[in-house]
Order: sequence, then C-alpha cells, then structure tokens
Amino acid sequence: MAALDMHQIKDQDTEPNSSSAYRVAGLPHQPEDIIFCVDVDRAVDTEMKGATSSRLVAIKQALLLFVTAKLAMDSRHRFAVVTLGDTAKWHHREFTNHFESLQQSIQALSSQGLFLSCDLLELFKMAAAEAKARTDRLVRVILVYVRSSVLPTMAVEWPASLRTFTCDAIYLHDKPNRDNCPQAVYDALVQFLEAVSLHELYLLESAAGVAKTVFKSMCVLLSHPQQRAPQDELGEFPRDLAKMFPPPPDPVPPPVEEKKRKEEKKGKEDKKGKEDKKSKSDDKKSKSDDRNTVTVVTVSRPGDK
Repeated sequence: MAALDMHQIKDQDTEPNSSSAYRVAGLPHQPEDIIFCVDVDRAVDTEMKGATSSRLVAIKQALLLFVTAKLAMDSRHRFAVVTLGDTAKWHHREFTNHFESLQQSIQALSSQGLFLSCDLLELFKMAAAEAKARTDRLVRVILVYVRSSVLPTMAVEWPASLRTFTCDAIYLHDKPNRDNCPQAVYDALVQFLEAVSLHELYLLESAAGVAKTVFKSMCVLLSHPQQRAPQDELGEFPRDLAKMFPPPPDPVPPPVEEKKRKEEKKGKEDKKGKEDKKSKSDDKKSKSDDRNTVTVVTVSRPGDK
C-alpha cells in the first residue's frame, strides 16, 4: 500500500471550519490487461509432490484461481495468454474477462519439447505494443519460467522510454547441481525484468517441487503494481499467524497473593529444615546412647549354688 502524501492532507488548524479537513487524495488504480506467459519447455512436465501430477497442472490451476480472484476484485481486468519456447508466441491474443474462454485457452496449454534457447525480446515487444495502444489501462506480464539450465537472453538493450509495462515472474526450477545453473538463470531474469518494468516487480522462485508454492506465489501476484509494497518488505508469505501474534505472557499474580505465596513457600522450607535438623539430632543421640550402654555378664563357677 502506498504511503500517505502529507501534502494532500488539509490541516484542521488552518481550516477549522472546512468540511473537507483531513481529506486524502485517492490512490491510482487502473484496470489491468494481464498477459500470462507460460514456458512450454518439456521441463514443465516435471512431476511435483502433492495432489497435482506435474508443474503444468499446478500452473494451470494457479492461473485459473488467479483469474477468479482478480475478477472478483475488479471485473474490468482482462487477460491474454502467450507461450514461451525459443521465443514468445500468442496463444490467446484477444484480451478478455470471459472466464470460460480463458479456461479453455489455459487448459489447452501443453509442453512443446526441448528448447535450448530463450529470447525474451519478442515477449517484451508484445507487451510494449499493447501498452502503447491503450492509456487508460495498465499492462502487466506474468512470466512462468521452468528451465534450470537455459539462461534467458535479450538481444538488445531495452530503452528506458519503452518502460511502459510491468513484468512479474515465477521461476520453478530444480535444485542446483553440476548439470544446471538456476542461480545464473535467476540473476538473468532479475536483470531483464528490472530493465523493462515501469512499476515495482515481483520475482518469486521455488525449488521445493510442491504445488502449494505455485499457489502461494500467484496469491502474492494478485497485488496491483501501482499499490504494492517492495518485494524486500514482504518477508515470509503467507504470514504465520502464530508468529504474528505470540502467546500472551503468564499473568502476573496480584501483589498480596504473590506475598502470601512466598510466605507459604518460606514456611514450608523452614518447617522442612527444622524436621531435617531434628532427625539428625535424634540420630546422633541414638548413636551416643549405644556407646554408653554397659553390658553386664554373669559368670557362674563350678560348685556355686
């Protein structure tokens, strides 16, 4: 959420009779045209843990949930779909908010084989062209990338004058090993997305191989680029309520009750000490009596009557 602009708040002291005191200017909020760009390399068929069978199945479900939630927020949002192989190609060109049409298009996505290169330039050109064609809507790209050993590239340096849209990304990758380079891929994505994005971008990654991480990431991307906080300020998401609201401390007993409790405890300790001392004294006395006892032995001689 954007910070309050203090210049937009009227001072009640200077205008005590004004009915508009403390009025705050509204935050900018344009309806979005969102381009889903899904990587269709064969890595998208990698199996995931949980109920879903592959990354692609999880991605499809997450996209449909995103569309449903986004339209519930504002029915003016619209969506289109692009696939990413060696380069980007339109899969569903017409922007629409018709859920059934989008559902059919998203469910029709499938892996297209092995791609050894990935040029993002065409994707960014598509987004820039859409942004240029409309001024009353915000264009955003949501890229889902799944390759762990293929670095994305951009053939030319993106001019600052064409930063007219925002590009978010979800990067699902394998764990690092000698055959892949997910860190280098991530760094390349950061470089290119920052070069083209107009507003604060989000780049979320996961090597967990669990479907719920895809859904969690899509939930984060529901935030509007014009109103979102920087990604570094997000912290853990979703927030653990147990950590947000720690258990209350133990109640402090009232002063009188606390004093009484301490006195009772001290009394018990004193009583126990006296009992222990008496027990030791009795033991010493018993040993002393044993030492002072004289045993008389009578000896009878022969002939005594």
